Amino acid sequence: MIEVRGLTKYYGEHAAIADLNFSIARGEVIGFLGLNGAGKSTTLKVLGCVLLPTAGVVTVDGIDIARDPHEVPGCNAGIRGVSRVAVEVEPHGGGRRTGRFA
Repeated sequence: MIEVRGLTKYYGEHAAIADLNFSIARGEVIGFLGLNGAGKSTTLKVLGCVLLPTAGVVTVDGIDIARDPHEVPGCNAGIRGVSRVAVEVEPHGGGRRTGRFA
């Protein structure tokens, strides 16, 4: 289970993500859509432990990724690259993407 509560990420004074809340059950298939600059990529980078949030709590199977990133299976703990947290992102017509979180 992935749980996001109050996720906020600032780049300088610009809020890329502001107070984002959602949860995704294991095996659940979701769509992650939004306008350019809406914070989709930043959110995935936080979920993949590539970026730390400015505020809020993100847990994967009950593990807080900001406090214990090395305990999250597949998390990169600050190393750029692909994480197991966000996998199987495939084209789905019209430029949209779908993702399944493992």
